[in-house]
Amino acid sequence: MATQSVSTNRLPELARYVLRPTLAEARLITDKHACNAAYVEGLAEQLRDVEVKISALENALHLDSPAPDDDLANRPEIERIRCRSTQLSCRLRRIEESLGRH
Repeated sequence: MATQSVSTNRLPELARYVLRPTLAEARLITDKHACNAAYVEGLAEQLRDVEVKISALENALHLDSPAPDDDLANRPEIERIRCRSTQLSCRLRRIEESLGRH
């Protein structure tokens, strides 16, 4: 897997236009959307992309990434997506705080 480079200088734009919309969409997933396998898979892929970007930012800032939550694997798909989104939002907030941006 190729390492993705993410500039901390572009964090406000990245967060506003790429990361936060995906995280919000994942948190707001409905039961109706959860029944659409293509939608769920697409959203899961977007969350993986967001996680890659957040991990790259954490690495650039020398922040520790939290350990993966193994308990998520035992939850229903819709709950996993919502929980993962919440975890990624917390990590993004921590990055923003470390840069003094809110």
